[in-house]
Amino acid sequence: SDNMRQLLDIIQEETSRINALVTDFIAFGRPAEPVPRPTDLRALLRRVAAHGEGLARQQGTTLEVEEETTPLFAAVDGDLMQQVLLNLLLNALAAVGANGHICMRAGRQGEHVCLEVEDDGRGIAPDLQGKIFDPFFTTKDQGTGLGLANASRIVEAHGGDLRVRSTPGAGAVFTVCLPAVEE
Repeated sequence: SDNMRQLLDIIQEETSRINALVTDFIAFGRPAEPVPRPTDLRALLRRVAAHGEGLARQQGTTLEVEEETTPLFAAVDGDLMQQVLLNLLLNALAAVGANGHICMRAGRQGEHVCLEVEDDGRGIAPDLQGKIFDPFFTTKDQGTGLGLANASRIVEAHGGDLRVRSTPGAGAVFTVCLPAVEE
């Protein structure tokens, strides 16, 4: 019957939600022990953008990548840093919806190389900006509140920092800054 099908759908949805929570929880509980190697962050940025391109197109969001012409090396664990950037990109995609615009960029700032994910979504209220990196804090119906907490922890384990600048109604910029290394 329809009721039965509806019930099964709900169970399936809840199961995948619990699954996601458990996965996030395990990742959060396990110290991120990065295995850093000198990596050109431009390649990392391109790889993440390639992952997100399909999703962006599907929802009618434009995704652009700006990068320096010179290599930008930092000692990072490629898989972990890719996880961080993917998380930021997925959050940006959720924030902008259709007709949105996201720009990912890589550049040098003094002794640091920085990666930015900027969106023109609804922005983050000033009182929430201090909380979004806390474990279990979420504004999403389906969110576990561990994505940004994990991301922040991974970046810190690399000796870097993850910051946000946002004007409500005018989008947000998440910046990952890491100590630069010469290749």
